[in-house]
Amino acid sequence: MILPMRKGGSAGYDLAVLDADATVADYLAALEAALRLLPLTRTRKPAALPAGRGCNGCTACCAERIPLTSVDYRQLARVTSLDLLPQVADVSRAGPSVDIVLKRTPAGRCIFLNPETGLCRVYHARPFVCRTFICCPVSRRADELRGAVTNAGEDELARLWLAGGSVPAGVDPADFRSGAFTGRWGYREIRLRECVPSSLWRRLYQATRGKPPRRGGR
Repeated sequence: MILPMRKGGSAGYDLAVLDADATVADYLAALEAALRLLPLTRTRKPAALPAGRGCNGCTACCAERIPLTSVDYRQLARVTSLDLLPQVADVSRAGPSVDIVLKRTPAGRCIFLNPETGLCRVYHARPFVCRTFICCPVSRRADELRGAVTNAGEDELARLWLAGGSVPAGVDPADFRSGAFTGRWGYREIRLRECVPSSLWRRLYQATRGKPPRRGGR
């Protein structure tokens, strides 16, 4: 459930999970509905956004770091001719971790951004972080949920990449264990509670508390 939230005079959103078996796909569907229905305050290029709501005319987020999950990669490979990870992503070492992000053009823009129209060429298969980014205020738990799902999915993609024998110095493949994304090909197969720490799940899951979800940020 997506809940309207006010923060510093701006309109944003909070969320709560009402079904213990809710999936990442359920989360995405709820966000997309909220994007259509809620009067959210956009914080980037508001003059370019019709009624402050849609994204047409704004490509600011297309120049940012876009981490990929294992599901993202499989979806992109299915709708494009780019079926090898190096064709889609840049892989780098970040300490003992592996960072896998969507490639950018020499101009620093996402490789799937059409520079002439300002639209995404793979919109229906765009990565999870693109689908969940709304440039408006969000509650702490909403922000943490987005980060937890992203990290779980990127770790699985890194695990698969490392299993193929590409192991940078200083990275231990044993640190990348099977998780919520392992063996899953779509977001309908992945339950939110499998992606998040128990402490965050207690703050997100509302069904057993006998009271309506709290409104507003934390």
